[in-house]
Amino acid sequence: TSPESASIYDVLYSIIGQLADISDSLLEPLGTGNMKSMNKYIPRFLRNMSRALKHPVYIFLDSIDQLKSTDGAYNLKWLPPELPPNINIIISTLPDAHGILDSAKKLIPDECFIEVPPLQDDTSSEIIDAILKSNKRTLTTEQRKMVMDSLQKVPSPLFLKLLIDRAI
Repeated sequence: TSPESASIYDVLYSIIGQLADISDSLLEPLGTGNMKSMNKYIPRFLRNMSRALKHPVYIFLDSIDQLKSTDGAYNLKWLPPELPPNINIIISTLPDAHGILDSAKKLIPDECFIEVPPLQDDTSSEIIDAILKSNKRTLTTEQRKMVMDSLQKVPSPLFLKLLIDRAI
């Protein structure tokens, strides 16, 4: 999340704006005036995007536990009840934050959940090596130690990606 996307309304508004841009579509100005109208607008908008874009669309909403609690962000009622076949929404949250996971389990079938375990050191090293090799870069021993020490504190794939991007 960022200051521009601290509420679920802002996140959803940003998503529909981005999808409209890539599909050269216009937004209906009255369709997104408040959260209630947004909830009604999004399913129709996604159906239109599905037809316009035709290819698979993946919408990633990372760390929704960091959103403001306004507009029912944590109860997930803003998620469309059905998605077109080529539209996919992937959300991430901490498992014990704000009851989000419990809310999700009431709305989403069990087979749609994937727990992302903490990265193991050997997996982290392999990922680091692959990214460095593909970018024709290396880390000094001191830099690698700093990255690995940081990963001990936050062993997540996203954090690893951010660390490596910063290092190279």
